[in-house]
Amino acid sequence: MSFKILTAKDIQQVLSMQDAINIMKEAFTQLALGQVNMPLRTSIPITKHQAVTLCMPAYLAAPEQLIELGMIINGSTHGRTTSDQITLFKSVGLAIQDISTAYYAAKAAEKLNQGMIIKWN
Repeated sequence: MSFKILTAKDIQQVLSMQDAINIMKEAFTQLALGQVNMPLRTSIPITKHQAVTLCMPAYLAAPEQLIELGMIINGSTHGRTTSDQITLFKSVGLAIQDISTAYYAAKAAEKLNQGMIIKWN
């Protein structure tokens, strides 16, 4: 199994500031049109390690490649279809910002062959 890592430099090379602005405009447009499902952030305390896990899921109606985690859980769609696929999510800021930026950065990086492939066993 492998996945692609994009560094800050990779992101800067594949997305311009104007691209980022356009991505945020589209994300917030979908939010305003009621096409985004963005529940409140969930906090899960990990007392053993004096830590906390913060989850902030979101769903955008477009692009079509993005699906809601709950849909996988309830069986209405599938997630990974092979052991080579991996789901990786790190949330900072509003979830719709993160998921929109990640989607477009990954698409742009793939076209420009940017990023580093990491093997995962």
